[in-house]
Amino acid sequence: MDYLRDKSLKRLDDFLEKLNNFILNEESDSDNQLSRHNIGEYVSYLIVKYVISICNDEDFEPNSNASDGKIEESYESQKLVEFDCNEIYASRMTLVLKNLASSNLSLETFFGHKSKFYHYTTSTPVDNTNTSVDSVVYSKKEVLGLLKFCYCKLAIDLIGDVPLSNEGVGINYLKHGELILKRFAFLLNIVCPLKPEPHIKFIESHLSKDNEVLKVIDLGYLDSSRPWIIYWSLHSLLLLRHDIQPYIIPDHVCVKCSRSLNSIMKCWDIEFGGFGGGEYQRGHVATTYSALCVLKMFDSVHMVDKELLHSFLMDMKSADGSFSATYEGECDVRSTYCAIASACISGILTEKVVENTLEYIIRCQTYEGGLSAEPYLEAHAGYTYCGLASINIITSSFNKITSDMIKNVKNKLDLKRAYDWCINRLTAQFGFQGRPHKLVDSCYSFWVGASLLIIEQLFKHLHNTNYSKSDNTLCEDINLHEELVKCYILVISQTSKGLRDKPDKPPDLYHTCYSLSYFNLIEKNLTHDILLNLTT
Repeated sequence: MDYLRDKSLKRLDDFLEKLNNFILNEESDSDNQLSRHNIGEYVSYLIVKYVISICNDEDFEPNSNASDGKIEESYESQKLVEFDCNEIYASRMTLVLKNLASSNLSLETFFGHKSKFYHYTTSTPVDNTNTSVDSVVYSKKEVLGLLKFCYCKLAIDLIGDVPLSNEGVGINYLKHGELILKRFAFLLNIVCPLKPEPHIKFIESHLSKDNEVLKVIDLGYLDSSRPWIIYWSLHSLLLLRHDIQPYIIPDHVCVKCSRSLNSIMKCWDIEFGGFGGGEYQRGHVATTYSALCVLKMFDSVHMVDKELLHSFLMDMKSADGSFSATYEGECDVRSTYCAIASACISGILTEKVVENTLEYIIRCQTYEGGLSAEPYLEAHAGYTYCGLASINIITSSFNKITSDMIKNVKNKLDLKRAYDWCINRLTAQFGFQGRPHKLVDSCYSFWVGASLLIIEQLFKHLHNTNYSKSDNTLCEDINLHEELVKCYILVISQTSKGLRDKPDKPPDLYHTCYSLSYFNLIEKNLTHDILLNLTT
């Protein structure tokens, strides 16, 4: 604990010293006018730097170990993304400070002394085991000269976990990371709310309504993914609470006039079943899943020949319980999920369909805790979601699931390791990565975030109980991580038209869909089927 206390205190001292030096240098420069703008930008930069140093568990002023030799390309890419994200966070924090300063609000007043944001101690602990008072440490750095500058005063309020006193700026070194991250993310989320209208316009630019001339869209490499384009678009519109009825005319009027249904049904493989990526293409389980999702949105699953669909899925099924993506295609957890979800949506999830599938998926869990595409490969967030969602669909869909089968899942699926693997995918940019040592990506907001929520569901379903805080700080971790990932979505991923992967990337339908999907899961604006990623 001494190491943690000393490191936390040194980081705080360095922050305050840097702030003091800036003010002294600016005041001593007779040619430089010390403006609110100058102070606000620099203070915001220091705040972001301080928060990121906590996330990376490093000193505020880390020693540079960079060599003159060649820098690994992946490391260089990581640093560029970090720099871009920090620049954006700093600019938004400047806006936060500006708004607070113009309103003459202190952060203590703004937060209303909520315990979730601050750690207020009492002179008399509740019991002898309460060590909260002992965990508060104070910086001895002088801050009196900073308090006359409102931005500096706000920064001190933000950094401190207890009210500023004669003892100095105080932090609870045992919980400081959690507390300041909550304050930081909460403030940024306020100044960067979700703005539906520009996203709706962006999505609708990819669609045409039934009474319009069909728009000619260059889909490029996505030309064989037409059901996905429609699903990403319409699902995103629903998440933004936008009416999708203009994209359909009821069956009894004219099915052919419905752009969405007509486009989807053109992808149906009338000979072998399943939906392909485009007209006259062979069925593929991934586009079958996305096509059925669209039909489900319009209550039109009845348009599918379920007998032929069942035959197609069984043709894709392997003896080990996995499913291939298409004829002579690859078998993995993703294609298995698409098959199971498709059967669930269409009401043909029979025992024959799921035979040996649970065992196959469980074998895909790696020693790290995540799930891989196939047994003995590296864990990945997308496959982790697909595997966990499939297990939940199967175990919750059958009344006749044997006790031996449930026992097998309980004994062999390590949910705690899966949770740890998922929670450790959070990066210092507040977004999730798909694998260790990879870049942040907004789509993993859903793949990882939804996996964490499914783990919670599975624990209740399989073990008939909730996570115990004595076993795992699940609730606290999820609440904190939800706020941080929400911050990445709103501040970094959100653009003036759609949502993007990361800075310097253009927005696209895929990242818009999955960023909004996770945002809705944590905001609970609409009823959301987390296992199928459909709003209901």
